[in-house]
Amino acid sequence: MTPQIIAHRCSGTCYPDNSYDAAVALLKSALYGIDIDIHMTLDEAAIIQHNSTSSTGQEIRYTTYSDLPSSTPKLADVLLVARKYPDKMINIELKSIPIRQDSSFNKRFAKRVVAMVEEYGLADQI
Repeated sequence: MTPQIIAHRCSGTCYPDNSYDAAVALLKSALYGIDIDIHMTLDEAAIIQHNSTSSTGQEIRYTTYSDLPSSTPKLADVLLVARKYPDKMINIELKSIPIRQDSSFNKRFAKRVVAMVEEYGLADQI
């Protein structure tokens, strides 16, 4: 089997890690695929973000999407672009909270992301 190379956290471009612009640039590249970290906001928006806090220090799971910095990318935006690149693999890492704290949150989060992947017809690329 030939090793396949993906961009961890959509890094390796002139754009910030886990940003929309980095994801698009890497989907267009010769790499096999991308890796993105996802968090869910209070209003259940799936966003691309590595840390559990925003760039302004807000705890993501307790913040609505509209209250986050306007540059915060949504998973839906990247999935829409990914449909144009059916040969690319997308590794989605669900960043969650410890299951002992709130297992219902994690279950809703996982179901939401799976539904989005299916909605965009990308199950074979994940």
